[in-house]
Amino acid sequence: MAFTQCERAIYLFCAPLSQTRTTPLTVAEWHIVREVLATHRAQPKQLLTSTLTLPERIAQKITARQQLGLALYELESAIHKGYRIMFDYEMPRRILRVPRNARPPYLYYVGDLSLCAMPSLLAVFQTELLARLEPHTIITPYYDEHVASYLQRGGRVIITADEGLNFWTRQHQIRRFVKQGQLLITTLQPVSTTGQSTTDYFTLCQWLADAVLISDTPLDGELFERVVANCEHQWSTIYVTGTGEAVKALTQTAQATPFTTMDAVRKGHCTNEPARFAELVQLLTPAALPTWQTALHDALAQASEHVSKEELHSIIHTYLAQH
Repeated sequence: MAFTQCERAIYLFCAPLSQTRTTPLTVAEWHIVREVLATHRAQPKQLLTSTLTLPERIAQKITARQQLGLALYELESAIHKGYRIMFDYEMPRRILRVPRNARPPYLYYVGDLSLCAMPSLLAVFQTELLARLEPHTIITPYYDEHVASYLQRGGRVIITADEGLNFWTRQHQIRRFVKQGQLLITTLQPVSTTGQSTTDYFTLCQWLADAVLISDTPLDGELFERVVANCEHQWSTIYVTGTGEAVKALTQTAQATPFTTMDAVRKGHCTNEPARFAELVQLLTPAALPTWQTALHDALAQASEHVSKEELHSIIHTYLAQH
């Protein structure tokens, strides 16, 4: 597979190359580069010899990599192993839903890219919910026994991964699902990379999906925080199942629809009312304490720094007995 000079440039400046200590551009920095290129009516290949009028921190990163010859080697190595890479200008329409300032400049992938074109793509983060879903196409950042069982029942899955593809394809079961056209794995990471998550997959999956299915989750947790952001910005339709505070808050304010069947999701049946988002915000905002109660809490907190809990309890008891 031959790469154009523009593709070489994008990869050279954005990929976390394992054989160099230089730092790649972040997604946000690449967005700035895109805007400067557009202003100059230039193409990425011009960055191989110039930094144009880019901010200094970005220009320094580009200058540090302009002399490297490693990028094409890593690209060709990935292709030789049977992996593929797509650049932002050729990404499927679904991936182009990601806001431009957060869209990756390229993605490695393995599997059938046509899964991105499947209708009614459903984001699922709590994978135990898959047991009650009929075979469909879902997107998730996880692979566990629930996802494996769903694939075995004929489901189709897109995984937004944070590890290199070698981490995934060394598993026979995953290779089989990929070969059968049921599994697509995408990642920004070089082929052999493993490590901690660097991507907000709760948001990414909701950008890419047509609908989201969640059950109860802590109100102060990261997942619910991202679901509330979805309510505000209307990235995808939210469906809920089960009971609990999170489910009650979303349904009570008409920000989510109780899940019934996948057929209802496919047909777009929902009772969501985006205009009522302010009600959800109000419901989740703690009521302000009276001034006297706030003062009492502050006084007790200060007193607890000087006396034990038992002594403080005795002081309060004595005071109440005298008044």
